[in-house]
Amino acid sequence: MTANVWVVKLSPSGGLLQHQEKQIEKYGLSIGEGDKYDFGKSDLESFRDFYKEQKIADYCKEHKIIAIGWTVKPEDSWKRNTKMELNKGEYLRLFYNHELYKDKQRWEKEVLDFQKIEKGDFCWVRDSSDNYYICQITSDWKYEMSKDAWALDIAQRYETSEWVKVGDASKVPGEIVKRLITRGSAVYKINNNLLAEMTKYLFTNGGENAIDNAIKEYDSNAKYYQQEIKVDDLVKNLTEYDYEDLVGFYLQSQGWFIMPATRFQSTKDYEFVAIDKSGNRAVVQVKHQDGKLLAKDHVKRSKTYKVFLACSNGVDWRGIDKNNSNIEEIDNEKLLEFLKENNELIPGRIKFSIIFNKIRTSNAKTN
Repeated sequence: MTANVWVVKLSPSGGLLQHQEKQIEKYGLSIGEGDKYDFGKSDLESFRDFYKEQKIADYCKEHKIIAIGWTVKPEDSWKRNTKMELNKGEYLRLFYNHELYKDKQRWEKEVLDFQKIEKGDFCWVRDSSDNYYICQITSDWKYEMSKDAWALDIAQRYETSEWVKVGDASKVPGEIVKRLITRGSAVYKINNNLLAEMTKYLFTNGGENAIDNAIKEYDSNAKYYQQEIKVDDLVKNLTEYDYEDLVGFYLQSQGWFIMPATRFQSTKDYEFVAIDKSGNRAVVQVKHQDGKLLAKDHVKRSKTYKVFLACSNGVDWRGIDKNNSNIEEIDNEKLLEFLKENNELIPGRIKFSIIFNKIRTSNAKTN
């Protein structure tokens, strides 16, 4: 069975959650051995203080687990000083009947997706210092209600291998970064085959060391690799987020400055807004897809703003006078020339993508 690749967004820190506070107020709570962990209805601040310094991602790394919350410990056991374990069926029955989780479709999806992770799968995670890691799942799904699991809200868990450090955001594939730092589901399955292969390669070959070695190789033979790169190689072997970054770098080299606060997933007609030194504004649409981007879909917006279009498969200009329009295509030949002329501006993850593709192609020929 082929191992899948997942992204799991771990909570930034522990501490008292709203539903935990309600349960303490209603029932009181004993969650450990001895008086040290015996928090009653009037001792909420002690609970907060005890766990406020815990960083969940760091706790998970130390204990070699990945974990999420959605605690479902039955009410009649809140006062008991016990450790509780559930199987998937028992957990889901309690989850669907829990008063806090009713009619919460997004939570349901996260819970169900997390339970789909299997032993042998790979997982991208981020720690509290904004370093990115890959780990491999080494156990089946577990629900363990221990003292720490309740307090940190990490009862659902998998055991993992040692976490392999990949580095900071500049070295990590753009899609992974975006999934781990933006709002959205805490659990996401990677469906990009290239990215899945890259993940497994990095895990097996030392993570950050593999990337650093690839960057050194690229920089020491930049002219060779630049000559070797064809347009098809460029667009096929960058993730959609890396391609978007490359377009952004190109525009900034042309005097257009990206406004980071305009980059929202909700703006489906463009990726970001740019401004030049004269105050002119432009909207930029970037698509990494099989089909062409239709210029006619952007005519209305071009009456207010300049429109830049970039697409991995080109722009379809049918019905539009290309030479008499406020719409401009950033074609992939321009991006390739920019890449060749500005080696120092190219982020490490794009250099690694190019080297990885050479390795991948070589391995395919050997096999």
